[in-house]
Amino acid sequence: MTEGQAQAVIALRIQGEVGGHVVSCGIEVLVAVSPKPFPPGKPLELALLLPDAEMPLHCRVIGSKKRDDGRFELRVRLTNLRRETREQLQALFP
Repeated sequence: MTEGQAQAVIALRIQGEVGGHVVSCGIEVLVAVSPKPFPPGKPLELALLLPDAEMPLHCRVIGSKKRDDGRFELRVRLTNLRRETREQLQALFP
């Protein structure tokens, strides 16, 4: 899977509550916009909010960077991806 832009905005739930959206997703790294920052190394539970289901993802924060609009660009490393989840991500982010 190569780094690519999402065709449509995919909403995201972070730690069960914080909302955001996915900017891009590669083979190991997902980039999202979040209303709050998270420290590097912190394990996170994400859920992609797809039209027909939620896709849970386990990850670890690489870093957060404040954007001009006051939100944060969140870079995370995906961990423990099952084969079927990896294939679903490839289909969402070609």
